[in-house]
Amino acid sequence: MTGTTGFGAALALGGGYAIANEILILHAETVVAFSMATMVGMLYQKAGPSIAASLDERAVAIEETLSVAKADKIAELEAAIAEEKTVPSSLAAISEIFELNKEVAAMASEVQYRADLAENEAAVYKELNFLMQIENETKNAEKQLLIDQVVAGVLAEAGAQEGAILKQCVADLSALSASQ
Repeated sequence: MTGTTGFGAALALGGGYAIANEILILHAETVVAFSMATMVGMLYQKAGPSIAASLDERAVAIEETLSVAKADKIAELEAAIAEEKTVPSSLAAISEIFELNKEVAAMASEVQYRADLAENEAAVYKELNFLMQIENETKNAEKQLLIDQVVAGVLAEAGAQEGAILKQCVADLSALSASQ
């Protein structure tokens, strides 16, 4: 029960005995290996706790960063779960929405039908008015032609009758002057 000192002393005595009896031959490689093993052991004992503490601090900082991100992700997922829980209540009204969409579609169809009907009616009235205008112009042209023909006929006949009336008047005047 001597602790680490007893082990170190036993190791030193064993090493000294091995070197003295040439069990352990000291070559350059052996000295380098022994020096390296000793230095690594001393670094582990002396610098190990401070290096472990700094690495632990970094690990704690990384863990805290990740835990904040984890907490944010948990909050986000809980909000998504709460939102998904509200979906069934909104889905309950989906049949009403479909019915309203059907009614809106039927109304839109009726409005389109009536708009097309009014447009067609306006087009028919426009065409009928155009045909009526053409018919009136044709009637007026025919009336004017008939009037012109009647006037020409009357003037021609009046010219012919005027000559006959004038001849009759001259003959009457000649007969009257001969009788006087």
